Amino acid sequence: MAYENIKCRIFKGWESDMNILAAGLGGLCRGGVEKTRLADKLRLEADSLLACPDYDDKIQDCGNCRAIAARRKCRAELNSKKKIRPALYLAGNREYFK
Repeated sequence: MAYENIKCRIFKGWESDMNILAAGLGGLCRGGVEKTRLADKLRLEADSLLACPDYDDKIQDCGNCRAIAARRKCRAELNSKKKIRPALYLAGNREYFK
């Protein structure tokens, strides 16, 4: 997504990186180390925007930026908590590896 209407230099600096990371999360069909790594990076970048030193609650762009960053952080946290259970199990044991 493009957020051309937000005229903030800090947001513009992080926007393309977050878009790339979010697209990477959406494009990976399986979980695992790579998905967790991307989710962690996305969460850190969203946290950087949420902790913006120039935030002003009276400015609409700041509110939009914070809403976008919060949504991206939520998505990152959901993806980093997903676990994939392999289809292998020990003979005689019906519990899957965790």
